[in-house]
Amino acid sequence: MSLINQQYIKLLFQELKTHEYPSNYYFSLQGEKSCFFRVNKSKLRQATHVDQSNLNICIKNADDESLFDVQLTGCLHEDVRRVNAILDENVEPIELTAEAANGLIEDQETIQHKHREAEFLEILDDGDDLVGIFTDGELFRGVARGGDEKLQWFETARADVDYSIYEKDSCIKEFFSLDDLSREKIAEAISKSKENMSVLQGEKIELTPGVYPAYFSPSAVNEMLGMFNWHGVQGKAFAEKQSVFMELLEQKKSFHPDFNLRENFVLNLSPKFNEEGEVSEEMIDIIKEGQLVSPLVNSTSAKKYKMNANKANRSETLRSAELVAGKTSESELISSLSRGLYISDLHYLNWSNKKNASITGMTRYGCFFIDEEGRRMPIKDMRFNMSLYDVFGAWLTELSLESKIFSDAHTYGSRSLGGAKVPGVLSSINFTL
Repeated sequence: MSLINQQYIKLLFQELKTHEYPSNYYFSLQGEKSCFFRVNKSKLRQATHVDQSNLNICIKNADDESLFDVQLTGCLHEDVRRVNAILDENVEPIELTAEAANGLIEDQETIQHKHREAEFLEILDDGDDLVGIFTDGELFRGVARGGDEKLQWFETARADVDYSIYEKDSCIKEFFSLDDLSREKIAEAISKSKENMSVLQGEKIELTPGVYPAYFSPSAVNEMLGMFNWHGVQGKAFAEKQSVFMELLEQKKSFHPDFNLRENFVLNLSPKFNEEGEVSEEMIDIIKEGQLVSPLVNSTSAKKYKMNANKANRSETLRSAELVAGKTSESELISSLSRGLYISDLHYLNWSNKKNASITGMTRYGCFFIDEEGRRMPIKDMRFNMSLYDVFGAWLTELSLESKIFSDAHTYGSRSLGGAKVPGVLSSINFTL
């Protein structure tokens, strides 16, 4: 296994003497030790193991910045040699020596996770209808600033469960995150998915346009919450009057009093330090009792627009969001529906009217109608259009007691950090066609 860890990075930075560089130099470490299990027809088709660490160097000047990236080998003298070449000349990293390259490749090829694979295989059932990817492992981040000897460090273990179950032309999709690939929790989720799949085998009904009471699953709520990062709660967006929530800022509109959104770094989904090593509070209230308390503001926006900074990241987006749960169980909320909808997933979300914070999109995967007698019937996919002020405000009845954690599961180059803890919501949906 790779020797790169917090202690190694501290030693590397000592050798590089990063504390002697100017304060406009930023040294950030991004690493992971992950397993990827790809499944098709309920069989393990591929098990991939990734052990990688990259050092990013950012040199910020008044008008621009220079960015460099070095893949670390775990060989201290080699890593020092290559990073110093960048720091001395501001050039792209030099090639690995043959010895270091061979060592890195050998380390990648000798990772042994056979026991982990055997454990994972026990999760799979005997069916042939499950496809997905299951990811497990450790992620870590570190940041040090020139002129400062302190290394900000974050590490976490996280498993992402992302699968679909197919039967004929019906599909149930499920995604959530755990501390590890728990056999019991995954088996429970698959069992529930198959129960919902049985509902979808009936003839799909076509609903007429209009407003219907609806229970949005945590997955659907998480999709809507993601819209808060699109010109939503960012300080810069408010300062430039580009936010979709300007009327929330001006107190012309509000969300339901039970709607409480905050950054909660106790969830361990993301480091509470940003790219420049600035450390946020563990809890930051953004919307409290339906009212805007504090947008996300980084140091750049604070300085430029005379705002109060709360150490947000460069993009001023939610990193470890929590929509505070309610007090009623999901099963009770769903049972209370009469001529209403269970909304499992939402797709293709976009703004339809930014001034009114209105979104549009489509239902998909496992959504069904519940009639007056509690019978459940699958529906044809429908387009909706509605304001978030209605869904999370005037129409909102209750939030579920249960919550799910949804991490950022992107793996472009490496696994991402960040995510949200989200309950289900009993509200309404407006179908347009």
